Amino acid sequence: MIVKDNKIAFVLSEDRPDFELGVRLAIASISFHAPDNLIRCHIPWANNDFQRWCDQFKNVELVKGKSKEANSWNCKPHAMIPLLEAGFEKVVWIDSDILVTNDPVAVFGKFQGKPLVTAEEPAKPYPVPDSVEQAKAWGWSPGIRRENHISSCIVMAQNCHLELLRDWQKCLADPKYLEYQSKPFSPEHRPFHMMGDQDVLFSLLGSEKHAWLKLEILRIGKDILHSGTASAYPSGRRLCSVFNPCPAFLHAIAGKPWWVFSKLYPTIHSPWQTWIHRLQQEISPYVIYSRFFSKLVEIPIPWMKRVTILGLFFRLMGFGNLALTGLPLALVATSLFKVKNIV
Repeated sequence: MIVKDNKIAFVLSEDRPDFELGVRLAIASISFHAPDNLIRCHIPWANNDFQRWCDQFKNVELVKGKSKEANSWNCKPHAMIPLLEAGFEKVVWIDSDILVTNDPVAVFGKFQGKPLVTAEEPAKPYPVPDSVEQAKAWGWSPGIRRENHISSCIVMAQNCHLELLRDWQKCLADPKYLEYQSKPFSPEHRPFHMMGDQDVLFSLLGSEKHAWLKLEILRIGKDILHSGTASAYPSGRRLCSVFNPCPAFLHAIAGKPWWVFSKLYPTIHSPWQTWIHRLQQEISPYVIYSRFFSKLVEIPIPWMKRVTILGLFFRLMGFGNLALTGLPLALVATSLFKVKNIV
């Protein structure tokens, strides 16, 4: 393996075999735009064919197993810490359902000093406590009130953040947290500070212990797009980013296209839900941009070529602009979002 730039490394982990297509798209897009940087992938289900596919990328290191003590998606600090301890200046966690559209090294290079970098979380249909309130819920002394909730789909950390990462790792192994992870993902069944790994990180950022830490956010519409549902990329954000270049990161945050277009999907969703969700996926930035990597993934992807009359109409209306494509659906969704999160 030849890695020319040893200052920044990328890492992802995926233990769900049905996410293989997403993993391949993530690896291919990162390697295409950052060919000189290490990409470490923790893939427990990796077979010989996947190993062969990874071997074509000289900067990809495949680890056939989970990070030590990792549990499901509660594995981010576990995967990041060893790379920082190995001497990398910056380590970037990237979810397996993210596409990279341009040089990610340049994106993180624009942040001055030594901040922790995360992504902006889409708005919720219910109020979410700020970081101080969530820190108090853990029993910690309050620190800085960080009101904008974060998404840990992307996390960039440096050596000075090792203590934070270790605290994060420790909290993810907390018996009470693990107990809540077995319950449905909703505010009715899980407290906000233990909803998921990013809520734990948000709580830590609101504690007195980590109040010193500088936080930078990858903004929706400018740096990242959460796509897959109309409400994930709301009309207001779309209109504000019409003249922005394509964001560096496209996140299939909601129904993944490989799931929404599967044969099983219509059997557990109504015809209306199946139709609207497939239309949303067809015109989503993630699906539109994934076509650039169709040959690199080396496995058939029928939904990449899916074209419906209405989907084509929306794409033509967008004039190739990701913010304008799907804007009518987003306008409807933004209105409905205030009443009920149904799209």
